[in-house]
Amino acid sequence: MQITITKFIIFLLSILVILDSLNGYLIFEFSLSITPLIKMGLLVLMISMLLKKRIYTPLVNLLLLLFLNLFHLIAFQDSSGLFLGITWPLKFSLILTTYYFIIYFIKTDNNALSEIKRIILISFAVLSLNLLLGLLGFGYETYARQGIGHKGLFKAGNEVALLIINLEFIILVYLIRAQRIVLYLLFSGIFLLLSVILATKTAIIGVVILIITIPIINLLTTLKNLKSIFPIVFFFVAFIVSGPLLFTYTMKSFNLESRYGKYFKSHNEDAIDDFYGAREDWVDVLLNYQEEKGNTFTYLFGNSYSTMIEVAEKTSENDLVDIFFIFGFIGVILTYGFFIKNLFLHVGNLFRRKIFEKTSLFAIYYILLMLIISMTTGHVIMSTISGTTIAIILALLFYQLPIINKEK
Repeated sequence: MQITITKFIIFLLSILVILDSLNGYLIFEFSLSITPLIKMGLLVLMISMLLKKRIYTPLVNLLLLLFLNLFHLIAFQDSSGLFLGITWPLKFSLILTTYYFIIYFIKTDNNALSEIKRIILISFAVLSLNLLLGLLGFGYETYARQGIGHKGLFKAGNEVALLIINLEFIILVYLIRAQRIVLYLLFSGIFLLLSVILATKTAIIGVVILIITIPIINLLTTLKNLKSIFPIVFFFVAFIVSGPLLFTYTMKSFNLESRYGKYFKSHNEDAIDDFYGAREDWVDVLLNYQEEKGNTFTYLFGNSYSTMIEVAEKTSENDLVDIFFIFGFIGVILTYGFFIKNLFLHVGNLFRRKIFEKTSLFAIYYILLMLIISMTTGHVIMSTISGTTIAIILALLFYQLPIINKEK
């Protein structure tokens, strides 16, 4: 019975991206959403299995976040926002629970890595099909008002961008470590194409950065001492400094600057502003409200989800600000603490081994990347589409630590 439940959980993880794609269509066409209930069922199954193995962290974390919602109900009479507020703890809990489940799955199933590879490949295929069909007129535009980009049937363009980055990271890291250079270049081109089709700055910049930096990090793992790193660091810094200058020169030389300017203006005078988003304005609104009306209680336990909607009409799409505003410092600790703990684990591994160990270098890079994205360009910790992919990557990186392998 236990094996059947495990396989059913893996099956659900395999088709989540398909369901998210279908869910986008249902939302746009019928204002109907089905994935929250499916993901809640998946969450219950995974927590139940982990409890049988005496792994309590996901359940305790979820209960604490839900307890903050109860605080809001009592303190602010926040009954109208209670249901929507509950969905936020469930989003993060799905990441945390999937992380612990995947680690347990790898330790107990000899075919686990093959199953995980299948999950990744199915997700990649569904993502690619959605975006490529978008070029043929199927699905929805990323920026509908300006007619820019295609996101397939998915609802949120920025979450699709995060999915692209996560799948790119895990696939390209696998290929570079396996020294499959031709495939690395091929998939790099595919991910670059997908990011251009989607047309969000997060996707395009993220994809380009990963293509360039993953080989550099892999090269670092071959170095024997700190002195060997200086030529690579010099090259990398030179690239970072000269890159924007070269880009600007190219834009002006080929008159691309004026061409794109005319294109955007032909759609809307504020198209460029819309393209880059208005997250800074939403962040300012929430932080100004907290500064003017906040107190010790709201700093610790947050203002509630409905207060955020009342103040800003929507989330700021900045995880740190949104979580702090809704759940306070305690909520930030309960969510970001998971990523910081993993970060310290891998940093500690580097110090213990005193070499550029592959797994920890990639893990540190990935965690820092996710933290930067979560605080600048979109939801990571509260991602509904990419959450399980994030958990799978962190679980794989954790399981490959030498200290973990020795304990197996």
